[in-house]
Amino acid sequence: MKIVLAHPGVGPFVQQAARALLEAGVLSSYWTTFADQPDVSWRRALVRVGTAFGIGINSELERRAVKEVPASHLRCLTLLGARKDAVGPNQSGPTSGGRGLGV
Repeated sequence: MKIVLAHPGVGPFVQQAARALLEAGVLSSYWTTFADQPDVSWRRALVRVGTAFGIGINSELERRAVKEVPASHLRCLTLLGARKDAVGPNQSGPTSGGRGLGV
């Protein structure tokens, strides 16, 4: 039996839970709304634009890095996560209360 772990954030407690499931051999995948992907071109472009305008986007993205689970197990709903980050916390939708996918 394999488990799919889904959580809208990438906080340490969620990553540690995913890592424990992985080490136990039962993690199928870890789904989240947004995780930092430093090797993708759109991220590098976003950081350059932010830097040009004096906005520290790089540090905000690094806070969302997943370090406890290999990329082969990570799945992101990037557009939903980017939408939530764009509107800010506690404003992601009328039914979500600022939590979850906000859809």
